[in-house]
Amino acid sequence: MYADFNFYTDEYRGTRIKDEDTFEYYSKQASAYIDKITFGRIVSPCEGVKNAVCSVADHMALYGKREGLLSEENDGFRVTYSKEDTSGLFKSAVMFLPMRLLYRGV
Repeated sequence: MYADFNFYTDEYRGTRIKDEDTFEYYSKQASAYIDKITFGRIVSPCEGVKNAVCSVADHMALYGKREGLLSEENDGFRVTYSKEDTSGLFKSAVMFLPMRLLYRGV
């Protein structure tokens, strides 16, 4: 994990995730997502990486698995998802990550 709850509350000033256990849950997922989009290039996390983890964790806590959901119906059990990539995870991460970590070239 690249960020801890103290960084989340004191430096990032996050308020959406209220307790340390919940933050740890989302932070692990967010760190794994950051590793994926940076191709495992992070050796020692800078403040931008920590902020990106906090931002992605906030996004995950807010939207969970319902992201991209356009409509839902109960009796007929109909669910409609957006066809376009509405993943705010990448947008949340890109705001803070150094561009050198996102470079896909050689």
